Amino acid sequence: MNDKDNLTARPKIRIRPLEDRDADQVRELVWNGMCVDDDSPLQVALKLENLIHLPLGIKFGLGAILTVTLGLEAASAARFGVQNVLLLRVGGRNLTLLLIAIALAAWLWVGYRRERIKQCIVGYVTRMLDEDMPDLRAFYTPRPSDDPEQPDVRAFWVAEVDEGMGQRVAGCIGIAPHQPSGPFTAELRRLSVSSSHRRLGIASLLLEASLLHAKENGLKKVGLGVSAYQAPAIGLYLRKGFEAVKKTRGLKCVLRWVL
Repeated sequence: MNDKDNLTARPKIRIRPLEDRDADQVRELVWNGMCVDDDSPLQVALKLENLIHLPLGIKFGLGAILTVTLGLEAASAARFGVQNVLLLRVGGRNLTLLLIAIALAAWLWVGYRRERIKQCIVGYVTRMLDEDMPDLRAFYTPRPSDDPEQPDVRAFWVAEVDEGMGQRVAGCIGIAPHQPSGPFTAELRRLSVSSSHRRLGIASLLLEASLLHAKENGLKKVGLGVSAYQAPAIGLYLRKGFEAVKKTRGLKCVLRWVL
C-alpha cells in the first residue's frame, strides 16, 4: 500500500466536547489504555519483569548449580583421586538441592514483584477512575472561580472516528484545575487512544485541542503526570514542548508545558 492509499484509508477524525452518550466508551478506553492494551503501563511493567528479573533469577540459579557441581567434582578428582569423587558427589547433590531452592526462591520473588506491581497499578487506576469517571460531565463542567487570574478551565474532549457503520470514540483527554502552589495551575488528564486507532495522529489532535483551550483561557503553565512505562506518550509530550519537572516514587514522571 502506497502513501496515497494510506491517506485514503485513514478514517475521518473529529475532536468534539464530551457528550453524555460517550461516558461508557470513555471509561472502557481509559481502563484499557492503563491496564489491558499491550502497551499499557500494567502490561509493559509485567513484560519487563518477565524479560529482565525472571530470566536473571533462573539463569543465576542454574549457572550457580552447574558451576559449583562441576567445580566440586574437578577439585575432588584432582585432590583425592577418582575413587573418592563418588563420596563427594553426595555432598554435591545436597549443595545442588540448596541451589535449586535458591533458584526457586528467585522465581517466587519475581512472582511476588509482579503481583505487587499489578496491585499498585490497578489500585491507582481504580482510584483515578473513581475520582472523575462516575460522572464525567459533572466533573468536567467549569465552576465559578473567586480568583479571576485562576479561572476554572475544566473541559473534556473525545476523538470521534467515522467507521462507515457509525461513529466511535477512539480517544479522549481532559483538563482540570491543579493546586495553585504547584508547578502548574491546570492538569491534563486521561489522554488515551484506542489500540485499534493508533498512529493516526489522534493523540496529537487531542493534545493540541487541550493546549489551545489553555491558551485561550490565559493559562501559562499546564502539567501532567505520566508513568515512566509510557515511553511513547512521554516522547509525544516532549515533542509538543513539555519539559520534565521531576520523577516521583512509583516511576511517575511529572511534565510541564509553559506558554
